[in-house]
Amino acid sequence: MASRVEQCRTAVSEALGGRPISDDELLAIAELLEERARAKVEAGHTAAEADLAAAAEIAEDMKAAAAVERRNRKLNMATRARFRAHIDAAGPGNESAALAAYQVGQNKRFAGSRLSGDAKQKAWEGKLLGGMLRDLEALEIKAPELLASGDMDGDIARAMWEIGRDDGVGEVGKVSPSFEGPKEARMIAEVLHKWQEVAREAQNARGAWIRKMPGYITRQSHDEFRIRRMGYDEWRDFILPKLDPEQTFQGRNPEDVLKGAYEDIITGGHLAHLSDDWDDTLAAGLAGAANLAKRISKSRVLHFRSADDFMSYNGRLGRGSLMEGVMLGHSMAARNIGLMETWGTNPKAMFEFERRKLLEKVHGNPQRARAVRSKFHDWHFMELTGETQIPGNAVMARIGAGTRAIQSMAKLGGAVISGFSDVGLVAAETRLGGGTILQGYGTALGNLAKGRRRGFERERATQLGVGFDGMLGNIASRFTANDDLPGKMSKLMRLFFRFNGLQWWTDSHKTGVGLMVSRELGTISKNAWGDLDPDFQKTMVAYGFSEADWGRLRTMREMDRAADGRKYVDPTQARYLEGMTKRQREDLETKVRAYIVDRVESAVPTPGARQRALINMGTQSGTIPGEIVRFIGQFKQFPVTIANRVLGRTMYGKSSAAGLAHLILSTTVLGYGAMTAKDMLKGREPRDPTMAANWQAALLQGGGLGIYGDFLLGDYSRFGRSLLATLAGPTIGAIDDFASLYAGLRDGEPDAAKAWRFLQSNTPFANLFYAKPVIDYAVGWHIQEALNPGALRRHERRLKREQGQ
Repeated sequence: MASRVEQCRTAVSEALGGRPISDDELLAIAELLEERARAKVEAGHTAAEADLAAAAEIAEDMKAAAAVERRNRKLNMATRARFRAHIDAAGPGNESAALAAYQVGQNKRFAGSRLSGDAKQKAWEGKLLGGMLRDLEALEIKAPELLASGDMDGDIARAMWEIGRDDGVGEVGKVSPSFEGPKEARMIAEVLHKWQEVAREAQNARGAWIRKMPGYITRQSHDEFRIRRMGYDEWRDFILPKLDPEQTFQGRNPEDVLKGAYEDIITGGHLAHLSDDWDDTLAAGLAGAANLAKRISKSRVLHFRSADDFMSYNGRLGRGSLMEGVMLGHSMAARNIGLMETWGTNPKAMFEFERRKLLEKVHGNPQRARAVRSKFHDWHFMELTGETQIPGNAVMARIGAGTRAIQSMAKLGGAVISGFSDVGLVAAETRLGGGTILQGYGTALGNLAKGRRRGFERERATQLGVGFDGMLGNIASRFTANDDLPGKMSKLMRLFFRFNGLQWWTDSHKTGVGLMVSRELGTISKNAWGDLDPDFQKTMVAYGFSEADWGRLRTMREMDRAADGRKYVDPTQARYLEGMTKRQREDLETKVRAYIVDRVESAVPTPGARQRALINMGTQSGTIPGEIVRFIGQFKQFPVTIANRVLGRTMYGKSSAAGLAHLILSTTVLGYGAMTAKDMLKGREPRDPTMAANWQAALLQGGGLGIYGDFLLGDYSRFGRSLLATLAGPTIGAIDDFASLYAGLRDGEPDAAKAWRFLQSNTPFANLFYAKPVIDYAVGWHIQEALNPGALRRHERRLKREQGQ
């Protein structure tokens, strides 16, 4: 007779489809069974009941996991086939370019070169966030404003807690009838739940294993600084009464679980989970019961007893409001979906395996092999996974992010004026899509006249996933280092960019360009595939479109007509196409969204994974190398994006020479306009247009350097700061200035005038373009002259000599 161990091994093997079970795997399952049973005993079950219930749960989990693993093997095979077809389509000698295109996109157009993992992540983010915001706005109760205020967060959380709870009378996806809170909270909760389910199901369809959890509200955030200051003992005593012991500890020692969670939080380790706080992992496709045991036990998830307990913890030790948590959850879900579509259910393993296969393919050709081994591919992968945003040290990362935020708020008061060049970039993007230059300038100026739009146009833009960067807090990413700011500093930054006009400017242009591209597709789609302009057809192939896809897109145009009589292509209409599987419809919607969002982010230059990789260089925030490159890279996102994205697309587009000439000419003229506007606000005459140096400065300001041109061309770079310190970024330059001031004070030669300039240039909000002239005229110049008599006259003589002002 077989021993009990062998009987157990046989039962487990049958549950997993008949594959062999190792001793280590069997031990892991035994430990899990013991933990589950112990938790049930502590919850009031008898030992016999606990054993049976725990065994039944684990058996069901294992059957489900076995099915998931079988499915994921098929998914990974399909993903591998897509990648290899993509490499083959690029042709021999282009392996490295094809790998880069597959991850972050390439300007050179070949099949799929723009339908990158990064583009898919952005398309899904637009779908999830745009769809949610559109449904909230459709409630006609000012739901976005209610969520933004946070006044109803408690009621909404309680309503979400009631969804899916087993009371025997509730509808699927609806708040329980027993909920007694405001009807607005009920309506908002059901919309939030609907889109969380869309995100959950989409991740599961691509290989995740995320189980539906009654009482789920949103992703829990943790303020590492507050928790560190509180200390483990106080934190444990605060959170322990709020936790559901059965779900959280599952029979394990509570002290061990909480110590592990505390260490994870204060070191930033909790941010390393790519997926949400459900019972899931991106590595759901890994074989083996030992991995299964780790997945279904999920050791460091904190489950709260009630919605009030969740909100009580979030209010004291969280990092944002309920709405911020929901948006973060969708952003991370979009990242997961795009990552799994690109690299399967175990992204790191597949990326490394396929690169090894590429190296075998180019064996014997050192140049091609070096290109495939390039660190850039690792950097691209790290941006897709978000690894560069996971702090090596949470404290250092937060200090660095806060310091850069202060510099942004002290230096970017005139950012909207530096953004004048966006008008020329929008016009250039219109031309790339087949429009005329005049149409492009009409679109750009119309964007500024109409703003974010109202009614149908606003609804359509939100549905497209564009024009709400201000709500998401993404405005600063156009110009500054990509940082994960703490809650209060993030809110202050959003307030600053609303005050300086950049939020309105960016959202207006992105809304207008998104509508333009959708309308442009609606017009062009009247043509069959064979009748398309060859250059436009080449562009659509780069975004992954086939002739069959184009035929389906044409029906999407017919299904949706605008109130103004013009035809738009609406990516959501792909969901209703017949003769396709759900996955095929989602893939078509993703292609349309990727095309629209990519065009928008080129017209209104916004860095993507490719540009972030050049800035971050594969480093993590909160590490010494990571913080150094982020300080140096601050304000360089815009010039890098112009050079890498806008100029590159223009050079590979139709009539590239004419397009490049227009781009340079228009942005130079607009750059001169930006400098003139800034000079007028400073009380100066316009720069002499007959001086070549002024047009060189205009070229740098409008055609590439943008905001960073303020530093290379600004007055403060002439007051003793070295060129190296200026190039190293505002924070390092400020440190250089402070060191100079300190040295003078130490040597008994204090420079009061320089100290005043230092204070002016490092005070947040003081340089808002409409406030600075008032401050200068009323106070600043008088203090400067008192501290350094004759300074203004000398400054004026220098301006006349160098700039003709």
